[in-house]
Amino acid sequence: MKKTIFAMSILLSVLVYVASFAHAESESLADLKFTCFAQSRFDAEIGENAEGETELLADKFRVTRVRIRATGKLVKTVGFFVQMDAASNPALKDARLRVGCPSLPITLEMGRFLLPFGIETPINPYWLPAVDYSLTTTSMMTGWWDVGAKVYGKKPVSKQLTLNYVVAVVNGNTGGFKDNNKSKDFLGRLGVSLPMGLSLGGSFYIGKKPGMADGEMTGDDVTKNRFGGDVKLSSGPLLVQAEGILGKNDDIDALAFYVLGAFKIHPCTQLVAKFDFLDPNTDSDVENDDVNRIRVGANFFIAGNNQLQVFYQLRNNAGENGTTSHDIITQLAVTFDAP
Repeated sequence: MKKTIFAMSILLSVLVYVASFAHAESESLADLKFTCFAQSRFDAEIGENAEGETELLADKFRVTRVRIRATGKLVKTVGFFVQMDAASNPALKDARLRVGCPSLPITLEMGRFLLPFGIETPINPYWLPAVDYSLTTTSMMTGWWDVGAKVYGKKPVSKQLTLNYVVAVVNGNTGGFKDNNKSKDFLGRLGVSLPMGLSLGGSFYIGKKPGMADGEMTGDDVTKNRFGGDVKLSSGPLLVQAEGILGKNDDIDALAFYVLGAFKIHPCTQLVAKFDFLDPNTDSDVENDDVNRIRVGANFFIAGNNQLQVFYQLRNNAGENGTTSHDIITQLAVTFDAP
C-alpha cells in the first residue's frame, strides 16, 4: 500500500510540473482569496444530580471555532486550499493541492482533508443547520480529517440525473498527523442528483485501526469498517435530510442514524428539528447502551451569512439508571472576506 501512495505522490508532482509549463501565465494573484468565520457559543445543561434532584448542572461560554481560509490557483489547472483554526488544537485543519482536468469530470486532490463519507461529514461546521454534527457523525467518523489522496467529480447522465462520485485513500485513524497503523484505508461515496432537489447516496469506509487492550496498543490492527446511506431533499424553503451508518469496530457492530427537517418561514428565519440515535453495540446481549437526542430551534440569518442559532435539546441516555438532560444552546456565527 505504501507503494500506491508513493506512486500517487509522484503522479501529482508530475502533473503539477507539466501544468506549470503548459500554463505559464500565473493566476495566483487574481484568484487568491481569504475568508474567515468564527463561532461563539453558550450552553446551559439542566438535569438530575446524584440525589435525583433537577438543577443546573453546567453553563458556559466558549469560542468554538475561528477559521482562517486561503484558496486560489497556482496555475490555470492547479489550485490549493488551506484552513487554520485559532481556537482549537491542532491548528491546521486543511492543506491540500488540487489538480483539475478540463476535458474530463475528474479532479485529483492530495493533502489533508475532511473524510468524504456521507453528506454531513464533509459539511463546513458553519453551515450545520442544527448547530452540531450528529451522533451518527461524531461516533462513527472519529478523526474526520486525514492525509491522503482523493479523486472526485460529477457526470450528467441525462437532463434528469447526475452522478456524483468521490474515492479516497488515507492514512487511517490518525487525523493525518501521524500514521500509527500498518495499512491504508479506502473510502468513498456515490451519489445521484435527481429533479426537484432530491439526492440519494451510498458511502463506504474500509480500514483498520490499532488494536487496544487495557488502554495500550497491542501492535495488531483491527477492523474499522463503515457503510452508510443518505437521502436529501432541498427544494425552496424546505430541507429534509437523513443518514444512517452501520459500523464495525473489531468484533463490535454499531448503528447510528439521524433525521433532520428544516423550513424557512422567512428569508431570515429557519425552523429546524433533528432526531439522533446511536447504538454503539448492537449485540443482543448488550442492552440499554443506546443514546438519542432531539433538537428543536431556529436559525436567524443576519446581514447575509451571519447567523444566530438558538436550540433546545433533550438527550436520553439509556442504562440501568438511564438519565435525561435538557440543554439550551445558543451560537453566534460571523463570516467575512478579506479585502
